[in-house]
Amino acid sequence: MSGDARQQYSIGKLALAANWPQVFDEEIIVNGIQWLPVEKEHSRKVIELPFIHRDPFDRLLIAQAICEEMIILTADDNIQAYAVTTLW
Repeated sequence: MSGDARQQYSIGKLALAANWPQVFDEEIIVNGIQWLPVEKEHSRKVIELPFIHRDPFDRLLIAQAICEEMIILTADDNIQAYAVTTLW
């Protein structure tokens, strides 16, 4: 894929192909992925979490995983410091 076909997103850590929306939608179907909305309970849990991790999005993922009894796939030591099941 040429450099012109990629776009840099957000802080520049992710390069995506021009057709990424189509690929994204296809992978959700192929892999049986269910979209997890942010619920009020998740937002409340974020406030209760100890301030170990500074990234607000990661804190939301941690809260969702705790509330929904899910596993987070991560190598991030800060996430692993929470009372949440992690795998990596």
